[in-house]
Amino acid sequence: MAWLVAVRVAGHAHPFFAPVAAVIGLNATLGRRGSNAVRLLAGVLIGVAVGGAAVWLAAGSAWTLAAATFLAMLLARTVDDARIVRAQAAVGAILVTVLGHPQQGWDRLVDAVIGAAVALTFSQLLFPPEPLRLLRRAEATVLSSLADGLRMTGDAVEHADLKRAEAATTKLRDLRDELTALGTTRIASDRITGTRLRGGGGPAWLWRSGNARTTWIFWSAAASC
Repeated sequence: MAWLVAVRVAGHAHPFFAPVAAVIGLNATLGRRGSNAVRLLAGVLIGVAVGGAAVWLAAGSAWTLAAATFLAMLLARTVDDARIVRAQAAVGAILVTVLGHPQQGWDRLVDAVIGAAVALTFSQLLFPPEPLRLLRRAEATVLSSLADGLRMTGDAVEHADLKRAEAATTKLRDLRDELTALGTTRIASDRITGTRLRGGGGPAWLWRSGNARTTWIFWSAAASC
């Protein structure tokens, strides 16, 4: 879709970066896709601006390329220390400086805008995340694994079986990965709901604090394994 929009609306013959920007915008964990797309745009804008200024002031040379890349990454770090911002700023500066034509950089910026818009459309409008459902699914997975581990522990104790005890220990230790996933999902859910949950009064507060207590209990159980 990003390719078609860039070709038919923007009139670009080979808008390779438009679909790439869309994929980069969507290639993030739950709750970070929108900010990922915005950071991509910020990085491209910084890189194109710095590269264009470098070409205009000093033309194209190895020293110009090095200085433009360094300055673009420095400005990107000042704006946002995320890797995607620094990387896109560096690539944008290199592209403009090497080609020696700022128009190439601005075409890349337009492609980035189109790709980011497509990513935001899919992630925020057409398929918005459902944090509560995802959180409940993660909690159910942890509870199921914890129940299996405790059942295996009980069987090992009842039969005095060393192999069953080792299997139960392994099962409970593997629970750490699922607990990490649960914690990540909870943080992402809080980020998505944001103000909407905080402004919901009592039920929202109970929902948030209840999950915090549940997560703490899970972590405590795993730490003892």
